[in-house]
Amino acid sequence: MTLNTCPRCTGPLGIRPALSRITTARTLTICTPCGIDEALRDADRKAPIPPTEWPITS
Repeated sequence: MTLNTCPRCTGPLGIRPALSRITTARTLTICTPCGIDEALRDADRKAPIPPTEWPITS
């Protein structure tokens, strides 16, 4: 995994990466689509996908 790769999906981080909601400190950088997915899961009161199940392939 490189510095420009999202650890959640292995895609590129892009120019506006997000901060994962997986930690309370929000120190883990992820790509924008993964950040949106985490926000939507949180809004729907769904459990976050734990890092042990990363990378997400679908």
